[in-house]
Amino acid sequence: MGRQFRTSKHMTERIVAVDDEKAIRDIISAILNSAGYQCKAVESGLDALAMLAAGEEFDLLLTDMINWPMDGFSLLVRMKEKFPDIPVVVASAVHDNALAETCIRNGACEYLFLPFDREQLLATVNRALKREKEATKQ
Repeated sequence: MGRQFRTSKHMTERIVAVDDEKAIRDIISAILNSAGYQCKAVESGLDALAMLAAGEEFDLLLTDMINWPMDGFSLLVRMKEKFPDIPVVVASAVHDNALAETCIRNGACEYLFLPFDREQLLATVNRALKREKEATKQ
């Protein structure tokens, strides 16, 4: 049984953003919140996993590839094991197509190259959420 998406137009998609750099977390959170999402930014993948395990619901997880103590790829793998219905977007300053393909093969729904601008971030998040909603309808 898949995760149910909230369908009311008055309910905002919830996003958890993971980045070990506070300035980046603040920027991502500000962009997403100003676009109408509810964004909770956390320092580590362990924090995100703990929130999900405690029952917090999110519609999307956005993670930077280079994080400590858990890198973005390890978080992606754990998310697909424990919370397979939550789409994961991986962001990275490493412009390596092989790494991007590896993330997609392992369950990431999008791969976002850093640095990104506001429009790139929002387009990526919108695509990921739309794709997941369409997948749950089938």
